[in-house]
Amino acid sequence: MTVHSFLHSMRRMGALFVCLHAGIRLMGQDAVDVKDGILPETDPPIVRSLHELDVLGNERISNGVTAEIIAHVSYRDPVLDVLFVQDNSAGIFGAVLNPELPYLAVGTLVSVKGTVEPGKFKPYLANAEVVSLRENRSAPEAHEYGLQILETGRHDGQMVRVQGRVRSVEKSGNSLSLNLLNEGGKYTAFVRDIPDEKDAESLIDSVVEVSGACGFDFGGEKLLSVRLYADKFHQLKLLEPSRTSFSQSPVERINAEIQGESVQFPEERILLHGNYLGEANDGRIYFQTTREGALVELAHSIEDLELERGDPIAVLGWGGL
Repeated sequence: MTVHSFLHSMRRMGALFVCLHAGIRLMGQDAVDVKDGILPETDPPIVRSLHELDVLGNERISNGVTAEIIAHVSYRDPVLDVLFVQDNSAGIFGAVLNPELPYLAVGTLVSVKGTVEPGKFKPYLANAEVVSLRENRSAPEAHEYGLQILETGRHDGQMVRVQGRVRSVEKSGNSLSLNLLNEGGKYTAFVRDIPDEKDAESLIDSVVEVSGACGFDFGGEKLLSVRLYADKFHQLKLLEPSRTSFSQSPVERINAEIQGESVQFPEERILLHGNYLGEANDGRIYFQTTREGALVELAHSIEDLELERGDPIAVLGWGGL
């Protein structure tokens, strides 16, 4: 074959040549070949897959480890400058360095480069630089897992699916924050792109399914809750409407009425009469019945009630410990 015919053939095979070159680069001298969770002594070491990061874990992350990963977006928050991405093996959380990024829909293929830091469960990417490679073709598939499995952190950053009864809901702008309860325990879900006309309170006591990126809320070293982050309203599905309307519930009015929520009887709301004792630092209130006291989480502010210690009130919500 002449040089001319060889170059002509290579021009026809340009796309294939680029793919092969990329494959060679992934396995080149600057890539990390992680075996048994041990990083080779390259300077600096570069990790190129989420699977390799999973193998390393927090314990084997050393200073100066960099990750260059191609993966699909599972959630992007431009306000907080954070990103969740996943591939076929795992997911990861990243703190974004270039906040001027355009909107990244779930499923968008991106290139992410950042410094690897140890996280609560597994490594995350700090100072992550993100480049969009291809618009989203389809969102990553969301799998359903129980609370005990999600609490291990194994699916951190991945799209998961959770069902639960809505215990409380708060709407802020076009976003919803929902507290969900099912047989496994409690979850928190954040859903964006909510229609303006959507009545958030109508979701209270309904059963819903949320698909979103899996994250976590920690208080120090203690895991407080599993969180789901959903980019679009269609990721929230109504499975069973509310059994009753909070606004139409037969609550006896004494001097004031509070609709609150807490946790021991997850399938039944209860009505308690008693006296207001005061407010805790976190916004919950202390409540005293004729037999015992309770700490009540509220579904909305009660500032307009102007309660004083000892005022008789009625509380409607879910009981709990």
